[in-house]
Amino acid sequence: MITRSLNTAVRDVLQQGCVFLDRIGDETYARPLEGEFAASLGAHYRHVLDHFLCLAEGIRTGQVNYDQRRRNPQLENSVTCARLVTEGLIDELGAFLAKFFSVSAL
Repeated sequence: MITRSLNTAVRDVLQQGCVFLDRIGDETYARPLEGEFAASLGAHYRHVLDHFLCLAEGIRTGQVNYDQRRRNPQLENSVTCARLVTEGLIDELGAFLAKFFSVSAL
């Protein structure tokens, strides 16, 4: 069933984010990488969270607009902040999927 697959995929991606955040400190998370893609790990993870946050906002408002991401700098510098937002997304998107698609919560 496609909704169960969506539920599982969303949960799995966000839980992988929690594992990543549990294994890294703020200094490493916020330090810019060397090379062509010099953004920090935190900036890359914030980019992922931005898309999930836009999806959650779109579910609430009825309009998803990925061009209007907030790009919160705290999400790229603070493991704790990123973890709290990730956990909130697991709860929020899980509740939405459970309510509207009659699948178990994330």
